[in-house]
Amino acid sequence: GNILTSIGATTQYADSDTDYPEVDPEYLLQSDPDCVLILGEDWENPESMRLGTDITEDMVQGIMDEYCARPGWNNMKAVQEGNVYAISNGLTHDIFSFYCFQQIAKTVWPDEFVELDPDARLQEFFDRFMPIELTGVWFYKMK
Repeated sequence: GNILTSIGATTQYADSDTDYPEVDPEYLLQSDPDCVLILGEDWENPESMRLGTDITEDMVQGIMDEYCARPGWNNMKAVQEGNVYAISNGLTHDIFSFYCFQQIAKTVWPDEFVELDPDARLQEFFDRFMPIELTGVWFYKMK
């Protein structure tokens, strides 16, 4: 949420009195958001969004399909218009945060960031500064 609000976007829970509000499914359906952004990580829970080094696009799409098949989701504007995304939770609060800011800014304002290529910037970062190869899925848009 902090990344979204820092770039001028809004969130459903911006006025929450807690740092990590629990998402109420009924509230989400009633608010009919323009976009849904799901945080994921390589967590053990098979029902959660999984993103990271050993994750493939097919795996993420399968989980994305399960999210979008939840009761009522097919009626949400975000699902109908294909604006459901997943981003790695680990990228939101570490040295890779620049990637999150860039992906979210490009998602929220695509016309303003046409020339920005967050994936290329992350690849460049790994090529220049990391001792390992960039692998896996870190950001994903529903298909």
